[in-house]
Amino acid sequence: MSIAGPFGRGYAERIPLVLALDTSESMGHPADSPRIAELNAALRDWITDAAADPALRERLEIAIVTFDSEVWVLQLAEAPGLSGGAFALVETITPPQLCASGLTLMLPALEMAVRLATERSQELKAANIPSRRPLVWLVTDGAPSDANGQPVPDVEVAAAAARLRDAIQPTPESPGCLCYAIGVAGADMRILNMLAPAAMSLGDFGYRRILRLATESASRQQAGPPDDEYARTETIADRQRRLRELQDEFG
Repeated sequence: MSIAGPFGRGYAERIPLVLALDTSESMGHPADSPRIAELNAALRDWITDAAADPALRERLEIAIVTFDSEVWVLQLAEAPGLSGGAFALVETITPPQLCASGLTLMLPALEMAVRLATERSQELKAANIPSRRPLVWLVTDGAPSDANGQPVPDVEVAAAAARLRDAIQPTPESPGCLCYAIGVAGADMRILNMLAPAAMSLGDFGYRRILRLATESASRQQAGPPDDEYARTETIADRQRRLRELQDEFG
């Protein structure tokens, strides 16, 4: 189901959230329990739960960018000209079925995600719809490659990181956005720390907890400095990790 118009129903405050999801070949491993299957199941549960939440279903706007040998922007809404139809209210989204293949074009995918977030913020402002700062959550199990499958040199990663820092800064036209890089499995955290202001290794979380953390970060967002928001999210992640450890310890 898609939203009936470019801004859905009403003028409730919106929270734009862009997921940049790694769907490269490595996500098809391990063979007996591929990460891509876990991610698909987590997306279904997460979208269903958020759509049933009265505080989120008419406020949380989702866009999904996937990356393998190409960068894909999923068309979640029939809204030509408005972020390319990328954003839809969570209550209207049919969970996608993602497949794993190809390379890891992480850098152009992250830049695309930030561009979409910025554009959506500007669209909402032009329509006089209140919104919070958009969030971008990159989730990957690897490191960026180029179009030939070769590792991206550090100098190119640094250049991309500089462009991203400029793009997420507030301007008179945009409040900027918050950018997180989440590493799972064998993710290269050194690279992720170069790319995003907040990089976290959450391989022990599982995709369901990662997506729920993104929702909690979005819903608890305040209007303060970005560093405060990053610190708040990391505190939430640490609390959830400790809670899980206690649950594991005491059954």
